[in-house]
Formats: sequence, structure tokens, C-alpha cells
Amino acid sequence: MCAAPDAEYANLTRPAARLYRKAALLPVDTIDAHLAVAITERTPAEAGADLAAARMFLQDADHPVRGAVYRYPGPAVAHARDHVARQETDGADTEARLRAADWHPATTTAAERLIPPTHRRLDRTYVYTPKHALEFADRQSALAWLDAPSTNLMAAVRTAYEASRYGTVWQLVHAMWPWWRAARVYDLWVEAAHRLGLEVAHLYNSALAEQEMRNTLGVGLRGTRAFDEAIGCFNDVLTGARSRGGARGEAQALHEFGATTYEAGRPQDAVGYLEQARTVRDGREDCRGVALTDILLGQVHQSGGNTAAAINVLTSAHANLVEVDDPHAAARALAWLGRAHSLAGHHEEAEQVGRQAHREFAEHGARQWTARSLEMLGQRDDQLPGLAQRYDLQTMRLAQAIGDRGRLARGCIHQARLAALRGDGRDVLTHARSAVVAATGTPALVRTYVAVTEAHMGPSSTYWMNYAISVAQRASQSGRRVGVALVSEHDELICSAFEGEVRGASWYRSLRSKSQKLGTPSAHSVYLTINTLSADCSFELGELLKEVRIDRVYVGLPDPALTSYLDDDPVTARGRIHRFPDDLQREILEQNRDFYAASEQNVECNPHYSTHRISEAVATQLKSSGFALSRSDVNANRGRIALASLICQRYGIEYKEAERAVNDALSEAFDAKYGTYDYAYDARAANLRWTDDFESVYRRSSTRSLSAVNILNVGVGAGYEAAALFSDCPQITYVDIAEHGLANIGERIPSSKTVISSAEDLSALPENSYDLYVSLRTYNSSFFDTSAAASEAHRVLKPGAVIIVSVANGFLYTQRGYVVPGLIIPGTDFVDLYRGMDTANLIGEELGCAGFKDIRMFPTSTEIYLSAVTA
Repeated sequence: MCAAPDAEYANLTRPAARLYRKAALLPVDTIDAHLAVAITERTPAEAGADLAAARMFLQDADHPVRGAVYRYPGPAVAHARDHVARQETDGADTEARLRAADWHPATTTAAERLIPPTHRRLDRTYVYTPKHALEFADRQSALAWLDAPSTNLMAAVRTAYEASRYGTVWQLVHAMWPWWRAARVYDLWVEAAHRLGLEVAHLYNSALAEQEMRNTLGVGLRGTRAFDEAIGCFNDVLTGARSRGGARGEAQALHEFGATTYEAGRPQDAVGYLEQARTVRDGREDCRGVALTDILLGQVHQSGGNTAAAINVLTSAHANLVEVDDPHAAARALAWLGRAHSLAGHHEEAEQVGRQAHREFAEHGARQWTARSLEMLGQRDDQLPGLAQRYDLQTMRLAQAIGDRGRLARGCIHQARLAALRGDGRDVLTHARSAVVAATGTPALVRTYVAVTEAHMGPSSTYWMNYAISVAQRASQSGRRVGVALVSEHDELICSAFEGEVRGASWYRSLRSKSQKLGTPSAHSVYLTINTLSADCSFELGELLKEVRIDRVYVGLPDPALTSYLDDDPVTARGRIHRFPDDLQREILEQNRDFYAASEQNVECNPHYSTHRISEAVATQLKSSGFALSRSDVNANRGRIALASLICQRYGIEYKEAERAVNDALSEAFDAKYGTYDYAYDARAANLRWTDDFESVYRRSSTRSLSAVNILNVGVGAGYEAAALFSDCPQITYVDIAEHGLANIGERIPSSKTVISSAEDLSALPENSYDLYVSLRTYNSSFFDTSAAASEAHRVLKPGAVIIVSVANGFLYTQRGYVVPGLIIPGTDFVDLYRGMDTANLIGEELGCAGFKDIRMFPTSTEIYLSAVTA
């Protein structure tokens, strides 16, 4: 036992010492005066004073509802529990646990009564009814309280379950339902709470509690899009309610059936269930229930294009909800009514009604719906783009204030779509990049690529891409699986085809035959899974485009037989060809795995890249530091901030410690891959004149000699390119995240100046200091933030200085000694021939956004160079 804690403990007052011991028995992370009252039977003022006097607690920031919040430092918990074992007698420790176990559902129930006030009330049973119940001023304070100690509440659920206190479990889970619904933490909602709640409600032998648990479990499953399992829950609820003659439960189950089938894409089924729910609720004279079902019916009518029916039913729902004094639900009806008016072309009514809904949400503090109502006002890009942009900006500001990152990202993407309608490519990228920043998970360049792709798409583009993939699935497994869909300007299928649909014929011949029979001279769009080469090495898509005028072309992957850029390739020659997103590209790969595996687009033809994957190395390094993340964890969080945040959440450490661990892991991973890199595996080995390519790009960008300018070389790898390009340059600074590469440079160029840093953070270097910034094959690296790197480059360069970056655009086929152009499709072992050009174009846009001008592109056989000048 450490002498210091014992000395501090000896100086505590008796009540403070008692609280210090008892709180250590609870399954909670934090404690406040309200919980302290429950376990000590002191008054709130006395309990607050005891917490303040027990200086062995650490005080967190004050909470607006909980007040002062405290926690144990790590060693203090064991110390306190040791004193419990020595000093607590006559079951005092058990009593403290039971008092806390009763306080949690009692307080949660008090909050539940406000959010929403109509949640079904079930009886509660307590051993120790709390004497000083926490009172909530309003709905917002109740939600704030539920959100703050949510980890404590979940711990209380699990502890009660382990102790077989089944009544406490289901009552606490039931009372927490408003928080589950507002926070939408589906993993806890479904797995940790409602499955437990349903199990113990059955053991507790309460049919009504079991019905409630099953119903809310179904809602949670619907939130995870597990529609079949959710429908199973609602079917059980419906059967049970009908067997007991419970009309309320029957109506609720039918309503949830309707909501689930609607979200599952079966609106006709949804209408049938909702009409039944409405009839049962009307028979019970449940005016509020009828109106809530009408809100959902209105949404279903909208989705089917029946705006007149939607307007009628939503108008009625709003009037009924005003009459029963449910302002929150009434505002929801208004928000959807405004959307219905907008879809019907009633723009003035849409504006008026939507504004009213927004005001009402704001007045009673419904922050999520306040943001959502603004978002709905902005969803009118075809009709009123100016207003849409204004509302988007308001939505994004509010979403940022309340921490709704999903809505913030959606607002940014909607702004990108508006920019696409205006034809403003730079604004498309700016807003798409903001969407990336708002979201988490993947590197900025990849997320920007996805967001820009989505910004250029129409609302149904993803549907037709999936449709083309499903068409390809009909092709024989023994051959290439290729699908194509030709779509009209009315977003209707003209015709589709797949490879081998007619024996011995390609998809192109089948599609051409069908389109000729239909007399189709033009189409709005075509969706093709693979840009195929015919037997005579011509592109079948190119042939189609000669015969049918098509406005938009969407392509999945290059033909597996394609190993170089060809002049007549419509993807590279036509321009503005749109690509399938990464997840759908992976589906196409899976459909044709044998063909791509046997092709030269498989990076297994390069042993270095097939065996050295950054994500695997990062996962290994983090595990050695005590943070066991899987490769899928790392791949799902391919950004420094996202990965550090995941570690914080999973291991409960400070962000700075997590960030340091991530940076160290990345440094080690890049060191392992590139620090001792051998050019025998590099595409440059097949292009001995690559240094001439660089010097040519530089000469086109500047008239000054390399030896006369102050150079910053960022991302030096093993140091080969530095030695080849800059050994005669006296004014040069080398920067890299990996130490081994910098050490190699020190050996090759003894006078060199080196700095260990990432391209995204050059804070160790002064502003306006360099004439030339060079970063070759770095901006397309894993975990790379292109936007931050471009901004840092602009900061350190002098006005009028030059930047040259390049994109690695090929992998050496080591057995045959030539280069297969392209970049790896994330999460696969295959190269996409077109991705390098796509990436270079995006980097060029990023440079423009960072303040560079005169941006030019120079493709070569091994990489794509970009040069620009600081504005």
C-alpha cells in the first residue's frame, strides 16, 4: 500500500471517506452529487460538499445538469476498494450497489417522461426509492443528462444483468429508449441493451415489458438496415398484441411494419400496413397516433411521386397534432409538408411552411430537427439553387455546432452538387473536400474522389450502376461478366445487355441490336461495368458512342487485358467520363476475379507491393504499442485523425497519446516499406530516363538553374531520387516521416539538411523561404491528407515559387521488366489503369484551392507530374 494515498485518506472527513469507499463499488466512470446522494442518503448539498472534500477524486469539467463531475484516478479505485474490504460491514457495500441500481432507472425514467412525453409508461419497482430525485427543467436538460452519463448507464445495465436483477435491466433499458432514439448509437441499442432487455423481460415474466423490448429492438434493427430481422420482431409483437387483445400494441406493430417496409424499398407494402395501423388507431380514438401514421404515409406518397396525396395527409396530420398539443410532432408534419409542396412545384408554399417548421423546432430546442428542417429547405437544387445554397450553409453551421458530422458532410456534398449544376468544377472540389473533413474514416484524397464522383451523379446513378452489375451477374461464370444499361432522359431503362447474352456475341452487339430495334438515336446515360476491348483491340464503348449520342458515360473498370493507354480509349480521350465508386468497383472485380487475378493488373506481379502493405504494417506497429486494431479497423479509418480518434474511444486515452502512437506507427510503416527500398522493384527501373523527365518538367516551369535555387524536397523515401536529382544542389532541405530514408541521404549527401516531419505539417520550417518545392510520388500515399500538404507547401514557398509533385502511375511487372500503369484500387490487389489520371486531376484541383496558379500536367511512362506557381 502506498503511503501517500493512506495519508490523504486519513485526512478525509468521515462522510467524505465513506463516500470515497462506497463510490468505488459502483460500475461507473464518473460520479456527481446526485448519485452520491443515492448511495449515502445525505442531502444534495451535503453530498456535494463531501465530493469536494474528498480530494482523492479528480474533478472533470462541470456539466449543465449534473453539476460538478468527479472520477477516480487509476490507483485510487483499488485503494478505495481495499478500505471497503476492511471497513464496510453488515452488507453496507451491497446496499450501496442496490441504491445506485435503483437510482439509475428512477432518474432515467424521470428523463424519459419528457423525451417524448408519450413513450409508453410501465410500472417501476425499486428496493430503495430515491429520496432526492433529480428534476429536469425541460426536454433539453433531460437529453443532456442522458447523453452525459450514457457509459455509466450501460455499465449499470450490464452489472444488473450479471447480478440477475432482471427487473432493473429491462426497466433501465426501457427508460433509456428516448436516448437510444435521439443518439442513434445502434450498436449499443441493439446488442448491449435491447437483446439483454428482451431476454430478461421474458425471464421476469412480464408480457407487456417483453412486447416493448421486442418493439424497440425492431426499431434499432431497422436503423442498422437489418430489415428482415426487424420485421420478425414486429411480427412477434403483432401476434402477441392480437392474442391479448391489445389494440395499442397492434397499431404500433403495424405502424413499425409500414416504416420498415418503406425503408426497405417496398412502398406499396408500407401503404397497406400504415392504412391498417391508421384504422386501428382511429378505432381507439387515438388522434395523435393517427397523425403520426399520417406523417409516415405522407413520406411514402412523396417517394411515389403522389405529391397531392402527400399534401392532403400531412396537412391533416399537422392540424391533429396541433389540436392534441404535440408541438414537436406537429413541426415534423410541417417539415414534410414543406418538402411535399417543393416537389409539387409550389415554391412559395414550400418556403413558408418550411420556415415555420424550422422556427417551431428552434423554439422548443429540437436541435437535430432544427438542422434537418434547414436541410429539407435546401433540397431544391433543380428549382431554387440560390435558396438551397443559403439553407445548406445554415444547416452546416448548426450541424457543426451540435456535432452532427453526418449532416454536416451531407450539406457539403449537396453544395458540391449545386456547384456541379453551375458547372463550377473548383467549387465542386472545395465542397467535396469539406465533406471529407466533416466525415471520418478514409484518407482525404480517396474521400474527395468519392464525394466528387457523387457530386457529378444524378440522384439515381448509383441505382443504375448496381443494376448494370446485376445484369452482368447473368453472364456465364466461364466468361467475362460484363453488364451495361442504357437509360433515357426520363430515368427509365431503354435496354440492357450482358456479355454472352446471345451466344458468341459481346455485350455491345446485343445492346446495339436491341437499340436498333427500338430506334434509339440517343440516350441520357450509359452504365458499363467494364470498358472492354474487342478481339481486334478496339473499344466497344467507343463503337457504341459513335452510333448513339449519349450525354453521360459511367464506367466501372478497365478491361483486364489492358496494359497501357491507347489512343482510341474513350475513357482517356473523351474526357468527363464518370467512374463507379470504389465499393462497386470491388464488386465488379469479385465478379471477374479469375480474369483480373491472371492479368497484369494484379500487383502480385510485383513482390515488393504485394508483400509490403502500409495498412498491415500500421496495424502491426500499433499492436506492438498496446493498441490491437485489426487490418479492417485500420482500413476503415485511413486518416491520422480518424485512426487516433478510434484509439481514444477504444482505449480511453488522451488524444495526444493516440496521435503520437499513430504517427510513430506510420513512421515505422513507411520506414519498413521505403527506408531500404530497392529500385529493382520500382517502375523507374524500366525508365532509365526518368531524371530527364523531371528536369524537362522543371525547365518548363522555371528558367533558373536547380543549383541556384533554395529547394525543399518532401517525401524522400530511401533517398535514391534525391541523390539522382539534387546531389549538386547546395541549397536543399530534405523532409520525410521515416528516419531511415533521411539517414540514407545523410550518407549519400553529407552536407544535406534533413528534417523529420510529415508533408501535412511543416511547422518546423519558416514561411516564404523556398524557391522550389518537390514531392515526387508522395501525394497519392496511404493516410495522406492532400489538402493539408498543399496548404503547407504554399505557406513555405516564396511568392512566384514553383511546386512540382508527381503521382506514381505504374507498377513494375518484375518478371517481364515493363510497367503496368495505374494505381491500386483501395482494399484490393489490383491496379486501375485510369485511377492515376483521376488522382492527378484531383491533386491539380487541390493545388488550385491552396492558392497555386498556372497548374500544368505532364504524363510520362512511370508517373504523372504536375507543376504550378504560387500566386
